[in-house]
Amino acid sequence: MIHSKFSLLLLTFMSWYDACVSCEAPTPDLPSSTPDEPPPPVEDTGEDTGELAPPPACDFPEEEPNSTPSEANIIETELWACGVLAPEGESGEGLATDFLRFTVPESGWITMWARGQDIGSSSDLQMNPTVYRDDEPIVVGTVEHSPGTLDPKVTFPVEAGDEISVSISSQNLSSSEQQIWEFLATILKEPPVYWNRVEDEDVNDPGVNDSNELANEYLVSGDSVFGIIATDDAADVFLLEIPDASTTVRLDIEAYDQGSPIDARLALIRENPDYDPDAPADDPNSEQWITERRDDNGPGADLDLDPEIEADISIPGDWRVRVSNPGFYDSKLDWYVLHVTISDGPDSE
Repeated sequence: MIHSKFSLLLLTFMSWYDACVSCEAPTPDLPSSTPDEPPPPVEDTGEDTGELAPPPACDFPEEEPNSTPSEANIIETELWACGVLAPEGESGEGLATDFLRFTVPESGWITMWARGQDIGSSSDLQMNPTVYRDDEPIVVGTVEHSPGTLDPKVTFPVEAGDEISVSISSQNLSSSEQQIWEFLATILKEPPVYWNRVEDEDVNDPGVNDSNELANEYLVSGDSVFGIIATDDAADVFLLEIPDASTTVRLDIEAYDQGSPIDARLALIRENPDYDPDAPADDPNSEQWITERRDDNGPGADLDLDPEIEADISIPGDWRVRVSNPGFYDSKLDWYVLHVTISDGPDSE
């Protein structure tokens, strides 16, 4: 009985095996060897699809024409403007200048910055700001660079309602589609420099202290004097009383490093006790004034730091401290701060 059941089971297995050997194996579900074709481009029918356009490169993209002051693009402070120094006309050649104009919203200090090389542009930028105050133009002059960069940046005091026109161009007088620029004017929350007194001079009537003979304002240790040299190739001259003892004097100008358009020079001068007005020109005593120390930032060096002088003095009397401006523009915006420190000298008892 057991044998009969086993024979029946074996016969059933063999029948199933023969059927499976003769059937086809299932085809695996593999990914296609050829990628799907990309969808065809959507034809532009000019209809509004509701999609947003790409944002502009800045808050105030350049609008042509803007190559003259009357065509200046109107912008606002605290917002970026941008453009390209591309030549106008079909020739594609020539010098390009772009003009901007804005109104100062509040009194204080303003910084203007034109970026080119800092953002990878091939442009070597320069800018010329002019401030219009009560319909009077105040020329700042050409700004070509600033501390730490070859791009122009300038800072000076302004009044609410001032209209400022700025021209942007290339120093090498060239133009191309690669000479892109960005510009920002921003009102500072506080002045970039500290001072505790102001020079005794009316910038509208200069001449009170612009020579060694007319100097009348004494400096003391701890002074930080805010001054403006408002006339071309002029100077501010101060008095410094040196006691009958060894004295160390340190003078430090703060201006260009903080964005001033002035290119200041500094000198420490004493009167020649043996001065002889009748002496021949080649005689040292024909000079009334002797310059003991001076700092011109190097011959024609526009990228150097602000001038400073430190001198040990043993000759008593009234010395002169001369701050000069060899610039080419008459500007009421050529500001500086002169810091003064006077201490005992190395030979003092």
